[in-house]
Amino acid sequence: MHGSVVIPAHQEAATIERCLDALFADVAADELDVIVVCNGCDDATAELARRTGHPIRVLELEDASKPAALRLGDEHALGFPRLYVDADVVLHSAAARAVLQRLARGSMRSEEHTSELQSHH
Repeated sequence: MHGSVVIPAHQEAATIERCLDALFADVAADELDVIVVCNGCDDATAELARRTGHPIRVLELEDASKPAALRLGDEHALGFPRLYVDADVVLHSAAARAVLQRLARGSMRSEEHTSELQSHH
């Protein structure tokens, strides 16, 4: 697994399948850890997300709260780095992969830079 994607979703039955289909268009089964956090939904968002057949986890919160959905998704995310994508956003797998790879490289550079700075003091 290379990274996690947390998708907070509130009443997104009209968009969740498109979001997930784009994200998984060209992704190996173990490449992404994707968590859809339905918050305050009384539509079919959770059901439609589960029925896509994509390797995702769907969590449900009773109250509509994007901050709570993001926190819950973050608590359950297994990979790092992480992307946070609204359910009405179409992020294609190639773009998600590129961003995650860039974040991973950037965080490694930061660690190297921090170690370098500490060794000079």
